[in-house]
Amino acid sequence: MANANVETQATDLEANIGFIISDLARLMKTGFDRRIKTMGLTRAQWLLLAHLYRADGLTQTELAETVDLERATVGKTIERLEEADWVYRKNDTKDRRLKRIYLTQKFEPYIQELQKNSHDLINEAFGHLSDKKFDQLVEDLQKARSKLLEQL
Repeated sequence: MANANVETQATDLEANIGFIISDLARLMKTGFDRRIKTMGLTRAQWLLLAHLYRADGLTQTELAETVDLERATVGKTIERLEEADWVYRKNDTKDRRLKRIYLTQKFEPYIQELQKNSHDLINEAFGHLSDKKFDQLVEDLQKARSKLLEQL
C-alpha cells in the first residue's frame, strides 16, 4: 500500500515517522534513565536486568544478541552487575564451556519500582490518548516491527 505522505515524510524531518520514532525512543530512554538513576543503575545495566527478568539464565552471547550490543560491552556490564551483586554466573549443565547469567535476590525488591517508573513514563508520553487509540498505536507499531523482522 502506497501512502501519499511518503514524499512529505522524506523531505520534512518533523513529519518523518522514522525520525519521530527514533527521537521518541531517545527521549523515553533519557526519561527512564533519570528515573532509575537513584537506584544506581545505568540504562545498559537495567536493559540486561530486564531481559534476564524475562528469561533468566541467558548466556552472554544470547544477551548481546537480544539487546543488540557487542559481546565485550555486555561482558563488562555483566561484570559490574556481578560486582554489585545483581547477577551471578553459573556453568551450563549441558555444556561446561557456557556460563549462564542469573538474577540474584537483590533484584526482587526493585521490580515493582522499575515497572512503576516505566508505567509513569509511558503515561507521560501517551496519557493524552484514549485506551482505544493507545491499543491501536501499539498494535500498529507491532505490525510494523513484524514486517521489518520478516525481512531480516
